[in-house]
Amino acid sequence: METDTSVSSWHYEFNSTPETSINRSDDPFVSIAEIPSGPALLGLSVGVVSVAMGVFGNGLVVTAILKCQHLRTRKNVFFISLAVFDLFQTLCVRPLQIYTYAAGRWLLGDSACLYLLYASNLAILASILHVSVIAFYRYAILLHPNAARHLRKSWMVALLLLATVTLPVLVVLCMGRLRSQHPAELVFDTRIMFCTVARISSFHPTGILKKALFLTLTALFLVYCYLRIYVKVRHSGKQFNQRNPSLTAACLNRELALLKTLLVVFFAFVTSYLPVTVLYALGQTHDFPYILYVISVLLLWMSSSVNWMIYGLMNQQFRKGYRLVLRRLPAKSDTGVTGNVCSSRLSGRESASGTL
Repeated sequence: METDTSVSSWHYEFNSTPETSINRSDDPFVSIAEIPSGPALLGLSVGVVSVAMGVFGNGLVVTAILKCQHLRTRKNVFFISLAVFDLFQTLCVRPLQIYTYAAGRWLLGDSACLYLLYASNLAILASILHVSVIAFYRYAILLHPNAARHLRKSWMVALLLLATVTLPVLVVLCMGRLRSQHPAELVFDTRIMFCTVARISSFHPTGILKKALFLTLTALFLVYCYLRIYVKVRHSGKQFNQRNPSLTAACLNRELALLKTLLVVFFAFVTSYLPVTVLYALGQTHDFPYILYVISVLLLWMSSSVNWMIYGLMNQQFRKGYRLVLRRLPAKSDTGVTGNVCSSRLSGRESASGTL
Protein backbone atom coordinates (compact mmCIF):
# COMPACT_ATOMS: atom_id res chain seq x y z
CA MET A 1 0.00 0.00 0.00
CA GLU A 2 1.41 3.38 -0.98
CA THR A 3 1.35 6.03 1.74
CA ASP A 4 -0.37 9.33 0.92
CA THR A 5 1.91 12.20 1.85
CA SER A 6 -0.24 15.16 0.79
CA VAL A 7 -1.06 18.02 3.12
CA SER A 8 -4.59 16.77 3.51
CA SER A 9 -3.42 13.31 4.58
CA TRP A 10 -3.70 13.65 8.35
CA HIS A 11 -4.30 9.94 8.90
CA TYR A 12 -1.75 7.18 8.77
CA GLU A 13 -3.17 3.85 7.65
CA PHE A 14 -1.57 1.11 9.69
CA ASN A 15 -2.62 -2.48 9.16
CA SER A 16 -1.53 -5.54 11.07
CA THR A 17 0.40 -7.24 8.27
CA PRO A 18 4.04 -6.35 7.65
CA GLU A 19 3.56 -6.00 3.88
CA THR A 20 1.16 -3.10 4.33
CA SER A 21 2.38 -1.55 7.56
CA ILE A 22 6.04 -1.10 6.62
CA ASN A 23 7.36 0.67 3.56
CA ARG A 24 10.22 -1.56 2.48
CA SER A 25 13.05 -0.50 0.17
CA ASP A 26 16.36 -1.87 -1.01
CA ASP A 27 17.97 -0.77 2.23
CA PRO A 28 18.35 -3.34 5.03
CA PHE A 29 16.71 -0.85 7.35
CA VAL A 30 12.99 -0.10 7.14
CA SER A 31 11.00 2.99 8.10
CA ILE A 32 7.30 3.25 8.85
CA ALA A 33 5.48 5.82 6.73
CA GLU A 34 6.43 9.10 5.19
CA ILE A 35 5.28 12.16 7.09
CA PRO A 36 2.48 14.35 5.68
CA SER A 37 3.78 17.84 4.97
CA GLY A 38 1.34 19.59 7.35
CA PRO A 39 2.30 17.63 10.48
CA ALA A 40 5.96 17.72 9.36
CA LEU A 41 5.92 21.52 9.32
CA LEU A 42 4.30 21.63 12.75
CA GLY A 43 6.82 19.17 14.18
CA LEU A 44 9.74 21.05 12.65
CA SER A 45 8.59 24.45 13.94
CA VAL A 46 7.73 23.41 17.49
CA GLY A 47 10.78 21.15 17.62
CA VAL A 48 13.15 24.03 16.95
CA VAL A 49 11.42 26.08 19.66
CA SER A 50 11.66 23.21 22.17
CA VAL A 51 15.39 22.81 21.51
CA ALA A 52 15.95 26.54 22.00
CA MET A 53 13.94 26.47 25.24
CA GLY A 54 15.79 23.40 26.48
CA VAL A 55 19.27 24.80 25.80
CA PHE A 56 18.45 28.17 27.32
CA GLY A 57 16.55 26.88 30.35
CA ASN A 58 18.81 24.01 31.36
CA GLY A 59 21.87 26.14 30.77
CA LEU A 60 20.30 28.78 33.01
CA VAL A 61 19.74 26.19 35.78
CA VAL A 62 23.36 25.02 35.68
CA THR A 63 24.73 28.56 35.56
CA ALA A 64 22.49 29.80 38.38
CA ILE A 65 23.50 26.96 40.71
CA LEU A 66 27.20 27.36 39.95
CA LYS A 67 27.27 31.16 40.13
CA CYS A 68 24.80 32.00 42.89
CA GLN A 69 25.96 31.29 46.41
CA HIS A 70 22.50 30.67 47.84
CA LEU A 71 21.95 27.87 45.29
CA ARG A 72 25.39 26.31 45.61
CA THR A 73 24.40 23.50 47.99
CA ARG A 74 24.98 19.77 48.02
CA LYS A 75 21.37 18.90 47.22
CA ASN A 76 21.43 21.10 44.13
CA VAL A 77 24.23 19.00 42.61
CA PHE A 78 21.48 16.59 41.63
CA PHE A 79 19.59 19.39 39.89
CA ILE A 80 22.74 20.15 37.88
CA SER A 81 23.01 16.51 36.87
CA LEU A 82 19.32 16.38 35.89
CA ALA A 83 19.75 19.54 33.79
CA VAL A 84 22.78 18.00 32.07
CA PHE A 85 20.75 14.93 31.09
CA ASP A 86 17.96 17.19 29.83
CA LEU A 87 20.59 19.04 27.77
CA PHE A 88 21.82 15.71 26.44
CA GLN A 89 18.31 14.82 25.32
CA THR A 90 17.80 18.27 23.82
CA LEU A 91 21.06 18.43 21.89
CA CYS A 92 21.85 14.78 21.11
CA VAL A 93 18.40 13.28 20.47
CA ARG A 94 15.97 16.00 19.40
CA PRO A 95 17.96 17.22 16.35
CA LEU A 96 17.73 13.78 14.70
CA GLN A 97 13.97 13.77 15.13
CA ILE A 98 13.60 17.36 13.94
CA TYR A 99 15.68 16.53 10.86
CA THR A 100 13.29 13.64 10.16
CA TYR A 101 10.33 16.03 10.22
CA ALA A 102 12.22 18.30 7.84
CA ALA A 103 13.09 15.42 5.46
CA GLY A 104 9.63 13.87 5.63
CA ARG A 105 11.00 10.41 6.42
CA TRP A 106 13.83 8.68 8.28
CA LEU A 107 17.04 8.87 6.22
CA LEU A 108 19.74 8.21 8.82
CA GLY A 109 19.90 4.41 8.74
CA ASP A 110 19.94 1.64 11.30
CA SER A 111 22.97 2.76 13.34
CA ALA A 112 21.45 6.16 14.03
CA CYS A 113 18.14 4.45 14.86
CA LEU A 114 19.84 2.25 17.46
CA TYR A 115 21.60 5.28 18.89
CA LEU A 116 18.28 7.12 19.14
CA LEU A 117 16.69 4.13 20.88
CA TYR A 118 19.39 3.83 23.53
CA ALA A 119 19.97 7.56 24.00
CA SER A 120 16.26 8.25 24.48
CA ASN A 121 15.87 5.45 27.01
CA LEU A 122 18.97 6.64 28.84
CA ALA A 123 17.63 10.19 29.16
CA ILE A 124 14.16 9.04 30.27
CA LEU A 125 15.50 6.62 32.90
CA ALA A 126 18.00 9.17 34.17
CA SER A 127 15.34 11.86 34.58
CA ILE A 128 13.03 9.59 36.60
CA LEU A 129 15.90 8.29 38.74
CA HIS A 130 17.18 11.81 39.49
CA VAL A 131 13.79 12.96 40.73
CA SER A 132 13.50 9.85 42.92
CA VAL A 133 17.01 10.22 44.36
CA ILE A 134 16.47 13.89 45.22
CA ALA A 135 13.27 12.96 47.08
CA PHE A 136 15.03 10.09 48.89
CA TYR A 137 17.95 12.33 49.86
CA ARG A 138 15.74 15.00 51.39
CA TYR A 139 13.55 12.39 53.10
CA ALA A 140 16.56 10.68 54.68
CA ILE A 141 18.16 13.96 55.76
CA LEU A 142 15.03 15.21 57.48
CA LEU A 143 13.50 12.10 59.01
CA HIS A 144 16.57 10.01 59.81
CA PRO A 145 19.11 12.14 61.70
CA ASN A 146 21.58 9.28 62.12
CA ALA A 147 21.73 8.68 58.39
CA ALA A 148 21.80 12.42 57.76
CA ARG A 149 25.22 12.75 59.40
CA HIS A 150 26.66 10.52 56.70
CA LEU A 151 24.56 11.79 53.80
CA ARG A 152 25.73 15.37 54.41
CA LYS A 153 29.34 14.41 53.70
CA SER A 154 30.68 15.39 50.29
CA TRP A 155 31.97 11.92 49.47
CA MET A 156 28.54 10.41 50.16
CA VAL A 157 26.83 12.95 47.90
CA ALA A 158 29.41 12.18 45.20
CA LEU A 159 28.83 8.44 45.60
CA LEU A 160 25.06 8.85 45.41
CA LEU A 161 25.38 11.06 42.34
CA LEU A 162 27.69 8.52 40.69
CA ALA A 163 25.13 5.76 41.31
CA THR A 164 22.34 7.96 39.93
CA VAL A 165 24.28 8.53 36.71
CA THR A 166 25.69 5.02 36.36
CA LEU A 167 22.52 2.97 36.90
CA PRO A 168 20.67 4.22 33.78
CA VAL A 169 23.82 3.62 31.73
CA LEU A 170 24.03 0.03 32.99
CA VAL A 171 20.35 -0.54 32.18
CA VAL A 172 20.85 0.69 28.62
CA LEU A 173 23.96 -1.48 28.24
CA CYS A 174 21.92 -4.48 29.37
CA MET A 175 19.29 -3.60 26.77
CA GLY A 176 22.00 -3.60 24.11
CA ARG A 177 23.33 -6.96 25.27
CA LEU A 178 19.86 -8.52 25.23
CA ARG A 179 19.27 -7.17 21.75
CA SER A 180 22.53 -8.70 20.52
CA GLN A 181 21.48 -12.06 21.93
CA HIS A 182 17.93 -11.83 20.57
CA PRO A 183 18.13 -9.80 17.35
CA ALA A 184 14.91 -8.44 15.90
CA GLU A 185 14.03 -6.24 12.96
CA LEU A 186 14.05 -2.55 13.84
CA VAL A 187 11.95 0.17 12.27
CA PHE A 188 11.86 3.89 12.76
CA ASP A 189 8.23 4.76 13.39
CA THR A 190 7.77 8.29 12.09
CA ARG A 191 4.44 8.57 13.88
CA ILE A 192 6.10 8.54 17.32
CA MET A 193 9.62 9.55 16.17
CA PHE A 194 11.13 6.50 17.80
CA CYS A 195 13.08 3.41 16.84
CA THR A 196 11.06 0.29 17.67
CA VAL A 197 10.97 -3.44 17.08
CA ALA A 198 8.84 -4.31 14.05
CA ARG A 199 5.46 -5.64 15.19
CA ILE A 200 3.43 -7.97 13.02
CA SER A 201 0.85 -9.19 15.53
CA SER A 202 -2.10 -7.63 17.28
CA PHE A 203 -1.80 -5.38 20.29
CA HIS A 204 -0.34 -6.85 23.47
CA PRO A 205 -0.68 -4.73 26.63
CA THR A 206 2.43 -6.10 28.36
CA GLY A 207 4.75 -3.26 27.40
CA ILE A 208 2.43 -0.43 28.38
CA LEU A 209 1.53 -2.20 31.63
CA LYS A 210 5.20 -2.46 32.58
CA LYS A 211 5.72 1.24 31.93
CA ALA A 212 2.56 2.13 33.84
CA LEU A 213 3.69 0.02 36.81
CA PHE A 214 7.13 1.63 36.83
CA LEU A 215 5.70 5.16 36.72
CA THR A 216 3.08 4.33 39.35
CA LEU A 217 5.67 2.98 41.78
CA THR A 218 7.80 6.09 41.28
CA ALA A 219 4.80 8.34 41.87
CA LEU A 220 3.87 6.47 45.05
CA PHE A 221 7.42 6.81 46.35
CA LEU A 222 7.44 10.57 45.76
CA VAL A 223 4.04 11.01 47.37
CA TYR A 224 5.15 8.89 50.33
CA CYS A 225 8.23 11.07 50.91
CA TYR A 226 6.16 14.23 50.68
CA LEU A 227 3.43 13.01 53.03
CA ARG A 228 5.90 11.73 55.63
CA ILE A 229 7.64 15.09 55.82
CA TYR A 230 4.32 16.95 55.73
CA VAL A 231 2.96 14.90 58.66
CA LYS A 232 6.14 15.47 60.67
CA VAL A 233 6.07 19.20 60.06
CA ARG A 234 2.35 19.82 60.55
CA HIS A 235 1.41 17.37 63.30
CA SER A 236 4.55 16.89 65.35
CA GLY A 237 6.63 19.90 64.43
CA LYS A 238 7.64 20.79 67.99
CA GLN A 239 8.99 17.35 68.85
CA PHE A 240 10.58 17.07 65.43
CA ASN A 241 12.44 20.34 65.87
CA GLN A 242 13.67 19.24 69.29
CA ARG A 243 15.30 16.18 67.74
CA ASN A 244 16.68 18.28 64.86
CA PRO A 245 17.50 21.69 66.37
CA SER A 246 19.24 22.87 63.18
CA LEU A 247 15.97 22.69 61.24
CA THR A 248 13.89 25.82 61.58
CA ALA A 249 10.25 26.21 60.56
CA ALA A 250 11.35 28.13 57.48
CA CYS A 251 13.74 25.33 56.58
CA LEU A 252 11.01 22.70 56.85
CA ASN A 253 8.72 24.79 54.68
CA ARG A 254 11.46 24.98 52.07
CA GLU A 255 11.84 21.21 52.15
CA LEU A 256 8.10 20.77 51.60
CA ALA A 257 8.31 23.20 48.70
CA LEU A 258 11.20 21.21 47.23
CA LEU A 259 9.30 17.92 47.34
CA LYS A 260 6.21 19.61 45.94
CA THR A 261 8.35 20.86 43.06
CA LEU A 262 9.64 17.34 42.44
CA LEU A 263 6.08 16.03 42.37
CA VAL A 264 5.11 18.62 39.78
CA VAL A 265 8.22 17.83 37.70
CA PHE A 266 7.45 14.13 37.77
CA PHE A 267 3.76 14.44 36.96
CA ALA A 268 4.60 16.90 34.16
CA PHE A 269 6.89 14.21 32.75
CA VAL A 270 4.17 11.55 33.05
CA THR A 271 1.65 13.86 31.38
CA SER A 272 4.01 14.38 28.46
CA TYR A 273 5.12 10.74 28.24
CA LEU A 274 1.83 8.84 28.42
CA PRO A 275 0.07 10.16 25.26
CA VAL A 276 2.74 8.94 22.84
CA THR A 277 3.00 5.63 24.70
CA VAL A 278 -0.75 5.00 24.58
CA LEU A 279 -1.02 6.02 20.92
CA TYR A 280 1.82 3.70 19.98
CA ALA A 281 0.31 0.81 21.90
CA LEU A 282 -3.18 1.25 20.43
CA GLY A 283 -2.01 2.26 16.95
CA GLN A 284 -1.56 -1.37 15.95
CA THR A 285 -5.30 -1.93 15.90
CA HIS A 286 -6.76 1.60 15.64
CA ASP A 287 -6.50 4.35 13.05
CA PHE A 288 -5.68 7.68 14.71
CA PRO A 289 -5.25 11.03 12.96
CA TYR A 290 -1.58 11.66 12.26
CA ILE A 291 -1.80 15.05 13.94
CA LEU A 292 -2.45 13.29 17.28
CA TYR A 293 0.88 11.50 16.97
CA VAL A 294 2.67 14.77 16.22
CA ILE A 295 1.09 16.51 19.22
CA SER A 296 2.02 13.60 21.50
CA VAL A 297 5.63 13.71 20.28
CA LEU A 298 5.83 17.46 20.83
CA LEU A 299 4.47 17.02 24.36
CA LEU A 300 7.20 14.46 25.05
CA TRP A 301 9.84 16.83 23.73
CA MET A 302 8.69 19.51 26.13
CA SER A 303 9.47 17.25 29.11
CA SER A 304 13.17 18.14 28.83
CA SER A 305 12.50 21.82 28.15
CA VAL A 306 10.14 22.95 30.92
CA ASN A 307 11.71 21.77 34.19
CA TRP A 308 13.57 25.05 34.58
CA MET A 309 10.25 26.89 34.33
CA ILE A 310 8.75 24.73 37.07
CA TYR A 311 11.73 25.48 39.34
CA GLY A 312 11.32 29.19 38.74
CA LEU A 313 7.55 29.24 39.18
CA MET A 314 7.52 27.23 42.41
CA ASN A 315 10.72 28.34 44.17
CA GLN A 316 11.76 31.88 44.93
CA GLN A 317 15.42 30.99 45.31
CA PHE A 318 15.60 29.73 41.73
CA ARG A 319 13.75 32.82 40.51
CA LYS A 320 16.27 34.94 42.35
CA GLY A 321 19.13 32.96 40.84
CA TYR A 322 17.71 33.36 37.35
CA ARG A 323 17.43 37.12 37.81
CA LEU A 324 21.01 37.36 39.04
CA VAL A 325 22.34 35.41 36.06
CA LEU A 326 20.25 37.26 33.48
CA ARG A 327 21.21 40.64 34.93
CA ARG A 328 24.85 39.51 35.14
CA LEU A 329 25.13 40.60 38.76
CA PRO A 330 28.15 39.32 40.73
CA ALA A 331 27.50 36.37 43.00
CA LYS A 332 28.75 38.30 46.02
CA SER A 333 25.67 40.54 45.83
CA ASP A 334 23.55 37.47 46.53
CA THR A 335 22.25 36.64 49.98
CA GLY A 336 24.70 34.17 51.49
CA VAL A 337 23.49 30.73 52.33
CA THR A 338 25.89 28.03 53.35
CA GLY A 339 26.09 24.51 51.96
CA ASN A 340 24.28 23.01 54.95
CA VAL A 341 20.93 21.26 54.66
CA CYS A 342 19.08 24.49 55.45
CA SER A 343 19.82 27.97 56.65
CA SER A 344 17.78 30.62 58.36
CA ARG A 345 19.83 33.50 56.91
CA LEU A 346 17.25 34.24 54.26
CA SER A 347 15.03 37.26 54.56
CA GLY A 348 11.66 36.90 56.25
CA ARG A 349 9.84 37.33 52.96
CA GLU A 350 11.78 34.46 51.33
CA SER A 351 11.45 32.18 54.34
CA ALA A 352 7.71 32.67 54.54
CA SER A 353 7.25 31.84 50.87
CA GLY A 354 8.57 28.31 51.26
CA THR A 355 11.59 28.45 48.97
CA LEU A 356 14.24 25.81 48.54
